[in-house]
Amino acid sequence: MRYLRREVYLVYPLSNGRNFRREPPRARTERMVRRGERMRLWLALAMLCAVPTTAVNNGVGNTPAMGWNSWNAFRCDINEALVKEVARAIVDSGLRDAGYQYVNLDDCWMEARDNLTGHILPFADKFPSGMQALGDYIHSLGLKFGVYSGAGDKTCEDGPGSRGHEEEDALDYAAWGVDYVKYDFCGMDDATEQPRHYYELMRDALNATGRPMLFSISSWGKGEPHLWHGQVGHSWRTGRDLFAVWDEHAARDVLRLPDFLQSFMTAVEGQHDYADFAGPGAFNDPDMLVVGLEGMVPYGVVNDCPTHLPAGSCEPGSYVTREQWGMVGGLTHTEQRAQFSFWCMLSAPLMLGADPRHLSTAALRILTSPELLAINQDPLARQARRVWTEGALQVWRKDLVGQGHALLLLNSGAEAADITVRWTRDLPEVARRWSKQMPRVPECLDDPEKADCVHWAADGECTTNPAFMEEVCRRSCGKCPPALYEGKQATALVRDVWEREYLGLHVALFTAKHVEPHEVVSSKL
Repeated sequence: MRYLRREVYLVYPLSNGRNFRREPPRARTERMVRRGERMRLWLALAMLCAVPTTAVNNGVGNTPAMGWNSWNAFRCDINEALVKEVARAIVDSGLRDAGYQYVNLDDCWMEARDNLTGHILPFADKFPSGMQALGDYIHSLGLKFGVYSGAGDKTCEDGPGSRGHEEEDALDYAAWGVDYVKYDFCGMDDATEQPRHYYELMRDALNATGRPMLFSISSWGKGEPHLWHGQVGHSWRTGRDLFAVWDEHAARDVLRLPDFLQSFMTAVEGQHDYADFAGPGAFNDPDMLVVGLEGMVPYGVVNDCPTHLPAGSCEPGSYVTREQWGMVGGLTHTEQRAQFSFWCMLSAPLMLGADPRHLSTAALRILTSPELLAINQDPLARQARRVWTEGALQVWRKDLVGQGHALLLLNSGAEAADITVRWTRDLPEVARRWSKQMPRVPECLDDPEKADCVHWAADGECTTNPAFMEEVCRRSCGKCPPALYEGKQATALVRDVWEREYLGLHVALFTAKHVEPHEVVSSKL
């Protein structure tokens, strides 16, 4: 049997002789709820109409990209056979299984445009099977395929850029099975719009294809892409090209590199200011990894001539070619570990620049460190920030999913040093959660057999009989050594993520002993 709900309406007489029928409270409440729901729906629709859906939320790039880029190892000397060898080496070396999945061609794969259709044409002699066949081979190995272009008429190496051809290029990339697009900003001196405009053109063209592609912005920080909040690309370069050299002294005074190249420490120092702008699907990119590179070959206009060039072959303001310069620089093994540790802490893309076919066992051990990679790929996607610095010593902190925390301790100086993390100083809100009452360390007590210490001290015995009192009544006389900690203190279980072993419970602080110059200590709490 169905029951019909009947509402009772209340009727009130009005002064004009008519009656006013008032809804009961229940009916009025339901009507207002329905009206509120309609209002919220209209508001949501209005917001969708007013604000275009411009984010690159296409299901890829939620964690930092991991892969390989051809530029640092090969520059323009790339071809189909080489790329296939590299892809196979990524699989055979264990890099793929560690998470490195993108095989990315940088500049110099494109030769020209078709005069009739405007479509991009790869070098036929370098890629005789075509780009789609190359992409198919890379995919058959369980890897992903990436290409390069630029926002200008020309790329950085004078190849055809994408300006005015964004839609054609994006359609070609989709047809080839491309998964990753690095987009440079050379040849834009005549640009009439802000950099964001040109990157939005390619973003929209890529989105329109329906194929999910990771979009990597390489404007070297021009246009402040960190302020675009991940609405244009999945990652963005934050500064100049990274060179395999430790600091600015080595870059400028020793190697005399061109200004567009920066040192490792310069790249790191700049990242602190960008931490708030990173998150899932949106990452600051301090450039590629130089782990495994014995050195690099610079080029460009110099302010001061490299000292190894023959006399008379260079003067300030000269353009020094790669052939003239030769291979210079290179990070030590300790410094390479430092770079990899930092990039993982910074939630930076991990793009290999070395040749995977010839990586040493030591380089592979760095690049496949499982717990460092887990920190980099943590789904919370927070970027580390510097929480303490004193001279050459620094402490960086990265928050992890599940209320975990990773720490990096850096000694950027020239002498070995101890580095101490204090929970209340460097993780104050965490310290409050982990606090409990602890005895004083080092212990300082009066002799338990001397019950009168407090009275003796009050009577002035600490002054009149100091030797005896300091021996048996140290606490009452205030002669305790400084306390490392006392009272309510945080306690944390510290794990060395490089060696993958626990270092024990640490109350109030953790000290890494004898950290070598340019060494980092990476740990997890």
